[in-house]
Amino acid sequence: MEDPSKDKNNNKFPYISVIITAHDRKQFLMDAIKSVLNQTLDKSLYEIIVIKNFKDDMIDNFIKNENIKSITNENYTFIGEDLALGIEMCKGEVISFLDDDDQFHKVKLENIYNLFKKYKDLVYYHNYQNFINENKSNTKPIFKSFKGIYKSNDLIKNLKKIIHYDYYGPLFFNMSSISIRKDYFLDKLKILKMINSHPDDFFFFYSLDYENNLLIFDDKPLTFYLVHESSSNIYIKKSSQDVILKKERIYNEYIKTTNILISNIKNDALKKFLLCRLNKEQIQLYAVTKNEKLKKENKLIRNRIKCINYVKGNLITRNIRLIKDLFLLLNIFKK
Repeated sequence: MEDPSKDKNNNKFPYISVIITAHDRKQFLMDAIKSVLNQTLDKSLYEIIVIKNFKDDMIDNFIKNENIKSITNENYTFIGEDLALGIEMCKGEVISFLDDDDQFHKVKLENIYNLFKKYKDLVYYHNYQNFINENKSNTKPIFKSFKGIYKSNDLIKNLKKIIHYDYYGPLFFNMSSISIRKDYFLDKLKILKMINSHPDDFFFFYSLDYENNLLIFDDKPLTFYLVHESSSNIYIKKSSQDVILKKERIYNEYIKTTNILISNIKNDALKKFLLCRLNKEQIQLYAVTKNEKLKKENKLIRNRIKCINYVKGNLITRNIRLIKDLFLLLNIFKK
């Protein structure tokens, strides 16, 4: 690790700001904060900011005793507003995010410090996760790991190869696995405040929006991702009415976020990719709701066919892709 005294001489303390967000949930927050306090990185090199929408004497006293910055936003509206508020408060050059129900591995911040110091053009970093249950036992991973160092323009060219079907996770799944260089996003906070869900998508796609940004994807599991019933993801296998309604809400939120990105992203190739992603999200919503108006107004079948790419890959791969897509369309759109 670099000599911290160099930072002292340049008055760059803290170098990393950790933003922890909590909405309604209290039971996991203390463990999340402690995981950041127990890092191998020198404590003078990072600060912690907790943003929550509730008051709790035990948690608030702990935060105060540890000299942690805290914001209680009881008028909570969008997650993007809380994150923007935290970014505006940050002193660090680099920001790492942490959801209240996740935790950091003890070497995570040291790893981030070294990478962002080494690569001055590094804008976005994403690490893999250990998937655990509420008993702290390992559980089945939601996604496979992925490793790579990309310039933004090269990654855009390869997005269709890397992201196929539901294989988004290794690039931007889980805010607690994302770190960014703050200065790049300061002029985008107005847009962030519009985001009501899935801010991980926002930071990933905006990191791609200009040429020559560096993005690093790390296969080291430096975040503990807690899989539990109150987590807001679509990977719940149950099919009760409550779960169906939850999936409908989540897909609607995905669609809103993607539409915001499409309206504000500048890169044409990235816009085209996002339009195809939007079509897929609309199809997923239709599969839950069977809303014929949704299908007709958004021309789901026509746009799906336009988005399918059968050109790349060998003959076997192209035919397998064709059969899978035809089977998907038949099952989703059958009366």
